[in-house]
Amino acid sequence: MNKKITICIVCGIMLLTLFGFWSRGRYVDIFESLDAAELDRISMYPGGSENTFTDSENIDKIVNVLRSMRLHKSHPYNRDGDLAIELYGKNGDMERIGLFSDHIVTDSGYYACDRDYCDILIRLCEERERSMIDHLGEYLNQELNEEKVKEIMIGTGTGGNEILLSGEQRTRFTEIMGKMAAVEKVSSATLIGQVRCKAVRPDGSTIVIQVAAPYIVINDVWYTVEKEPCGELEQFAADLLKK
Repeated sequence: MNKKITICIVCGIMLLTLFGFWSRGRYVDIFESLDAAELDRISMYPGGSENTFTDSENIDKIVNVLRSMRLHKSHPYNRDGDLAIELYGKNGDMERIGLFSDHIVTDSGYYACDRDYCDILIRLCEERERSMIDHLGEYLNQELNEEKVKEIMIGTGTGGNEILLSGEQRTRFTEIMGKMAAVEKVSSATLIGQVRCKAVRPDGSTIVIQVAAPYIVINDVWYTVEKEPCGELEQFAADLLKK
């Protein structure tokens, strides 16, 4: 009798072990239904610095990386991700993802990755940073148009009066921002007499821009820029606030 019990226990342990190996070997495709065409934008935060992608080419690249991941269910992970990712749908939904070198955490659970996907996505962020320096004015012109933001407010300093731009005011503001030419990305500096602008997207999220020659700060990311457009913006804001 004892021999039969021992054999049953051993067989049970072997079956559980085999099941464990089998279940760990089964990959799940949690991003199978993710459609780039249904996304309005994707924000990624390497090192806490925001990188927002709104163009279809880069959104496609990021979605392709996510859909290529080979994942299987894992135990809960409690630490912050090495790379935070936010997917914003055109329907107003938002999904937040925490990506580690070997794990990913989504709204649907915890998963282990077959390899490190952080480096691929961080390289996309680095490419965007280089593109921002080369094409800052073009980027601002695109991101501040009426299709992307529903309202723009402008003021000076860190508080005080703000004016909601409309009609020709908004057209002139976007024109000035389109002239911004970045020199380089910097860590931080002291802003004196800055112009503060806040653009509100349809989903309520914001683009906060501060300008004080020779600096522009876009959602806490700093660049040095050529001074002439900064002077135009400062004069434009001063004239509005005098009225």
